[in-house]
Amino acid sequence: MESTLTLEHIPPGQFPDWLFDQLCEQVVDPRLAPVLIIHSSDAARTETLHRLESANIGPIDRSRHHTLSSLWKSLHADLRLPRLLSLNAKGHRLLHVECELAAKRGEFPLLHPTTEHRWGEGRTRALARLVQTFDVEDVRSWEGPGLAGFYNCLKRMGRELNGLHPLIHRRTLIDELERKESAPFTLMGVAGIVLMNQLPTLSKSDRRLLLILNRFTDIHQLCQHGDASIGNHRLGLHGAILEDVHPCTEDRIPNWLKAHQIWKPASIEHAVTRLLVPTRGLDIAATAELLRDWTLSSAPNSSVVIIDPGKADRLGRWHRALAEIGLRPPAPPLTLKTSSTIHWLGELLSIGLGSEAWSMSRIRAIGSQRSLRFVDEWLHTEMHPSVPKWAPKLDPQRIESLARTWHILGGYGALSRWLHALASPVYPAPWQEVEEAGMKAECTQWWFLSLLSRLSPLLTSGERALLDESDLHIGCHTGKKLPLPPAPSDGELCLNQLLIHLDESSMIRELSPLKLLVEEKEKFRKSQEILGHPRSLLGPQWVEGLLGLIEDLPSPPAFDSGDNIRILTPTEALGTSSDIVILTHLTASNWSLRADTLPWLSEADCKLLNLGRSDAPLRDARHALHHLVHASSTVILVDPTGLDENTQPAAPLAEWLSTYSGADASDLVSKPAFLQDWSTATSDRTRGHHLSWFPNTVSMVEVGDSTRAELQISGRGFREDRQRVGQQFLKSQLPTSPPLNPLAITIPMDGELMADRLRRQPREIQPGDDYIGMDMHARFVGLGDMKIVPGRGGAGGEIKPRNAEGWPVLGGKAGRNQLLAIDPRPLRPRQTSLPVFDERNGQSEKAKHKRKTWSASRLQQWQKCPRQGWLERRLNAGLMEQQEEDLDARIRGDLIHKSLGSLFENVFTMVEGEVRDSTEATSLANSGQSMENMFSYILDYVAEHAPWLERDDATAAQRRYDLIGLSKQIWLDWLASSDSGSLSPSGRLGNMLQAEMRLYNSVPISLEWSLDRMEISHPDGRKMSLTGYIDRVDVLHNPGLQAGDESVAPLDWNSSSEWKPKRLIVIRDIKSVDGPSKDHVGDRHRKALFDELQLGLYARCWEIANPGDLVVGVGISEVGMKTSHSIEISPAFVDLFEDNGIGKLTTFTHQTHRFPNEDSEAESDPFRAWMAERLTTAFDVAEGAESGLVHATPEESTCTWCRVKEACGFAPIVGGDSSWN
Repeated sequence: MESTLTLEHIPPGQFPDWLFDQLCEQVVDPRLAPVLIIHSSDAARTETLHRLESANIGPIDRSRHHTLSSLWKSLHADLRLPRLLSLNAKGHRLLHVECELAAKRGEFPLLHPTTEHRWGEGRTRALARLVQTFDVEDVRSWEGPGLAGFYNCLKRMGRELNGLHPLIHRRTLIDELERKESAPFTLMGVAGIVLMNQLPTLSKSDRRLLLILNRFTDIHQLCQHGDASIGNHRLGLHGAILEDVHPCTEDRIPNWLKAHQIWKPASIEHAVTRLLVPTRGLDIAATAELLRDWTLSSAPNSSVVIIDPGKADRLGRWHRALAEIGLRPPAPPLTLKTSSTIHWLGELLSIGLGSEAWSMSRIRAIGSQRSLRFVDEWLHTEMHPSVPKWAPKLDPQRIESLARTWHILGGYGALSRWLHALASPVYPAPWQEVEEAGMKAECTQWWFLSLLSRLSPLLTSGERALLDESDLHIGCHTGKKLPLPPAPSDGELCLNQLLIHLDESSMIRELSPLKLLVEEKEKFRKSQEILGHPRSLLGPQWVEGLLGLIEDLPSPPAFDSGDNIRILTPTEALGTSSDIVILTHLTASNWSLRADTLPWLSEADCKLLNLGRSDAPLRDARHALHHLVHASSTVILVDPTGLDENTQPAAPLAEWLSTYSGADASDLVSKPAFLQDWSTATSDRTRGHHLSWFPNTVSMVEVGDSTRAELQISGRGFREDRQRVGQQFLKSQLPTSPPLNPLAITIPMDGELMADRLRRQPREIQPGDDYIGMDMHARFVGLGDMKIVPGRGGAGGEIKPRNAEGWPVLGGKAGRNQLLAIDPRPLRPRQTSLPVFDERNGQSEKAKHKRKTWSASRLQQWQKCPRQGWLERRLNAGLMEQQEEDLDARIRGDLIHKSLGSLFENVFTMVEGEVRDSTEATSLANSGQSMENMFSYILDYVAEHAPWLERDDATAAQRRYDLIGLSKQIWLDWLASSDSGSLSPSGRLGNMLQAEMRLYNSVPISLEWSLDRMEISHPDGRKMSLTGYIDRVDVLHNPGLQAGDESVAPLDWNSSSEWKPKRLIVIRDIKSVDGPSKDHVGDRHRKALFDELQLGLYARCWEIANPGDLVVGVGISEVGMKTSHSIEISPAFVDLFEDNGIGKLTTFTHQTHRFPNEDSEAESDPFRAWMAERLTTAFDVAEGAESGLVHATPEESTCTWCRVKEACGFAPIVGGDSSWN
């Protein structure tokens, strides 16, 4: 008997009851011949099977339930076709190599006429896309460029790998099925096929397949009709039909189907509730709110379908929102690269790839990660030749220091620079122990070399050659050759050794992704071997191949049990139904209906082949939407297009909205039972009143005689609850839910309270006063407008601070002038009446920490802001260092310091840290050496410690000119020349030398002199241990100086004191500065005097360590494009050394300082008073830090450069939250 093809129209949105009854009966009664159901989608198939299983009628034969996709797979097995090859990244890689080889053989004469040229991967992808479209649409007549050669590649891959390539799967199966005379196994014992409603753009291959199956058995189509008066097929509302047959009547129903009443196409009423939201982006929040009410009245087994055309981009947000209301959708599939172990494996293997290859941040991250945990034998295979207890270990600070010093950025050539940097001698900072610094440096070098040996097959040939340079294997500290683990011979062995050396006992949960990767890699290598593809066993090609495998491999499956809630796209939801359907994101920007273009096909070709129709996505979208609005008794459309003029509906929704109107009044709006209390809204775009949801509303509240606006939060999520509680606190109302930490409610007030305290600080000088007095000290929480550094003209005002009635003074504003204040820090603001605020802001003394030693830099940080000192220095909470393109300012400063030290060492044989005899010592100007010769000493040091100046990049060129004023060619010529004294001084360092020659009466006797935990005392009995290094100490020759005392100089010394000095000393601190411009020369000097503690502390420490010496001047040597040696001099020696070759004399302290026990007619030496004031400030800062006072003192200049301002939170109130680099 000949098979028949029949057609029946069904109502949209629901699975026919008579068909479900028949499916139940065939489960209960095995004598009934089963029917084969081809469902509309995977979601529809899953839903039907779930309904059958929930009926508890017996075991369900799932092989009788298919989708078109699964039917192809089933028939593939029936016809015993070769296995399908994969079409993932691994399969594409094999296909691309196959095309490359074919191109070299000349199989693409039109696309690739020159066989010697490279075949691009983009061509492979374009051909694969075209052929896949032809396979789906059953196109066999087009003979375009490259198609024949590509088909040959596909067939060869299938033949060699004993499989069938997916790109020719359908055409191969169809051809085989057409040759078959008997029914395939899938149709054995089947009474007939019921084809459920399909999209109107059903592919030609699907149609052809079904018509072939119709040769073996009956097919009964159940189609959605559409409710348009005419044109349902053209518009896409009608489901796909295989052939144009008349719909059957009740008397022509196939006898293998259960008798039932035939539905006659008619318009069906559907109840869609349009929920207006005020703007786009609120779909998820509004859905969560309505589901929150729906779950209160719904049955436990009720189902939900959420429609989102762009769900892939929003699955994370959907899961978080639904989890908050107790709903759990199925977990989305994850790819292998989301695993932390796979991520770090990729980072480790690819550390030498890309523009960031071997960058400091990547090396530091590899050494610090904890996802891949190795056994010791991974890098430590042999003992250290001289110190057995040492082991390879990365020291992040060593890596950061070398990256700064050698200016190593990621990219080409970085590895060579790293190896030479790591092998360079260790130059510990003055505060570091030599042995400890050497140990960390060599262990870091050992770690890096060992890692490099393990990864050597993954390097380029040039980089592998670096490992053969034996000099690079010599330890930078001990000078011994470092033992390295054996280098693998190729990438495969490298990966195997890496996996073998993993500490599996601590990584049990993380091993499955690695094992899956290894399995897939082995399959890929086997396929390469069979196909005879060239294999890259070394270098970046091997790494790129492995990373390509990781790209789209799925993670190992994990058990997941979700609630009966699904998030689907409109086409994925075809054929489904649910207790509630929620339509979201149906806007023009979220629902893309653009047809894809096909490579190498013109419009005429597409029209001839009926491909790439521009209306195809729109027809599918219309069909899916028509189904969805009928798929439930409760359909809710979350729509921002009605109230947001900037949001337009997608075309299918716009067509539907044109036929839909709301209620004439708000009280007539039809609402679902669970949304009866929700508000309504209307606009000129909504055609009536509709249900609405607003995340917040503004209401007018009358309070007494006034009316104010109040914001009401509508949402009921955790975030909205916290917002409401915050509003209740602001209104002084009892909160609906108590805070987890009741004291936390005052945190938002901290910024406002601090800003208010800053505004209330005294600014104006009271009538009758010269300055703001110290009685106001407790009212200051920050410096604010206070001026503590004088300008170039010194302290302003008619009465100078030294001559004020009270001292110290706090400045203040007199008219339009801001008077100078004596540094009031450490500030000790009085406590507020809010203990919680005081405790949270560091005034509780709960952070006590006794410190044995202090350095000037640490004291300076605590002086600027105790909270900064506490967070950054004690808690180490600062930002991790990031490398910049430009040279780090610290490296420039080190080069200036060290090159000057090298100059003095060569001229005077003066060793850093030691004090030379000053009896016969001379200045550089009187040394008798030529400028060119002395400049060569500086260049020798720069050549050794700044090899990056030889590079071609912009930073090297700029900094080379800045430092030594030479072009690259001149610099290289000088390096190669035997005549080292041939260049005249130039650049920043040359200008420094020229300025040094003007210091003919200032004799350097020590550089980088160590305080070495020296204990200093305050006149009040307090003691402190200090560390640090004085940049430079000079002695001033004074022939008239007689033999002096052997004791320590009194702190209150003046010209009339009985104590006489043996030597006159000047302390200099060298600072690298940008510029400076003419107006800013000396700024750094004044800042060091009045804002910093370093010079005062160093001066006193030298006097204590060298009895008989009197420090008569301190100052900053500003080394910029011009070098300026400034010296703040004691008034007793101004006349003696004026224009006498010790630098530019300044007298700023002469107008500002006196001792606290003096009156306005002070006779003390103001320079010594300044020294005493700096000493007192340092002791007060240390005392406050040790007592636990870690309050913030916000100031714009401090906060802008602060590394912990994100943790502190006060920077914005003073404008210090801008970024910096």
